[in-house]
Amino acid sequence: MWLKIILGGMALLLCVGVVFAYRLQFGGRPVAEAFEKAAQCELACTLNPAELDERRQRLASFAAAARRAEELENGYALRFGFDAERLEEAMSLIAAETRCCGFLEFRLTVRPAQDLLAIEITGPEGTRELLDGVFSPEARSEATARRP
Repeated sequence: MWLKIILGGMALLLCVGVVFAYRLQFGGRPVAEAFEKAAQCELACTLNPAELDERRQRLASFAAAARRAEELENGYALRFGFDAERLEEAMSLIAAETRCCGFLEFRLTVRPAQDLLAIEITGPEGTRELLDGVFSPEARSEATARRP
């Protein structure tokens, strides 16, 4: 009985804390408005401008090596020949991106016997347009020209 009361009290405190945090973050506006504003920020990245520029360059360099890049409705699909180092690089990039861009979804396909490494990067509406600066043919051409 006491455990239920304690757990119920903790849940209530957690809810109050979430509401308070949203009020602080969104300037004391009503909670419904705060949740609406948070939902509009689905495509937010947590990197600062310098980190973001470095990450874009790293992603563009990675994408420039793709045999093929295909636009998807909400993202891109990149196809590479299989290479263990490229696989490690893909997994490293996925790990890095999940820390700063939690809205992204990744699908990694590895078929060494078929010389295939494929990665799909997708997300909510607007994700492809956000990724255009890195994965579009123009961006990949620029990255290829900059490679040593």
